[in-house]
Amino acid sequence: KDMDIKNAAKAAVVAGAITMTPLEAQMNNAQEKFILPKEKPKIEKVEKSVDYSKLPNLSPEKQKFLLDAAKVIFTNNRNDSVPSDILLAIAIEETGYGTGRFYKEGNNYFNMVAEKGDERIKAKGDETVVAKFKEPSGSIEKFYSWVDTKPHYKVVRDTINLYREGKATKEDIIDAISSTGWAENENWSKNVKAIL
Repeated sequence: KDMDIKNAAKAAVVAGAITMTPLEAQMNNAQEKFILPKEKPKIEKVEKSVDYSKLPNLSPEKQKFLLDAAKVIFTNNRNDSVPSDILLAIAIEETGYGTGRFYKEGNNYFNMVAEKGDERIKAKGDETVVAKFKEPSGSIEKFYSWVDTKPHYKVVRDTINLYREGKATKEDIIDAISSTGWAENENWSKNVKAIL
């Protein structure tokens, strides 16, 4: 006899249930009751794009410094302990996009003062002596030696650990670096955050 559509659908479900394993029957039942989706949802991988439209137009000299410094920092930043974009922001602030004397004469991204055994450049107008490096990567190594060993940089180490745990931000790391007496400029932290 001809079956109506409703009875045909029921018969198909019963026939299908006979050939299903108990697990398949439970899964089917859960799908029928809308506990599980009828079909596995399709997940699309979305590439995170970087929006450069908000960046200011930079002169060719500043663009060159930015790209060159980014290459050095991203290549030499060991384990990314301090995120590379923070180091890049500090380098931009400290060197004025590569225009500063200590960078030009001493490859010093961070205007770090000289210590015993360092090659040095004397500041004009005061007694400050700044470290001189053969390559800009030397200033990154010196930065980490300070972060790793200097007692007053414990706040930076602690903040980096909190950042790794998701309990601090990049801005907190910048504030921690500033709190060590890093710069004489009271707006240093604000400036670096704006660059970041």
